[in-house]
Amino acid sequence: MHDDDAILDVDVIEEIPPKRINFPAIEFAGKKYDRLVLRSPTAQALDEAEAKSVQSTSIAGAVHLIHRVSGLPLGVCLQLDPRVLHLAGAYFERFTPPAPKAGGDA
Repeated sequence: MHDDDAILDVDVIEEIPPKRINFPAIEFAGKKYDRLVLRSPTAQALDEAEAKSVQSTSIAGAVHLIHRVSGLPLGVCLQLDPRVLHLAGAYFERFTPPAPKAGGDA
């Protein structure tokens, strides 16, 4: 018997596949961009996006996170359709910790 055999509660972190989002072409710096690929963000990227959301807006945080994770130039990310931001937000939602529960009577 191994020491690990006594552990009853095990969490397994499974890889979440990248998500591609196609959108109408955006021209920026002489190039056209019409898609992005989202990957799992790092804790640092999530933290930076949250800080942007606090300093500015949640849209600024989402744009920053898309820029960091997809590699698209920030100028392109700033021109993305709000529907792209919505789809990206749904993808990133699974990586964010739940909000703390509000205090109150138990």
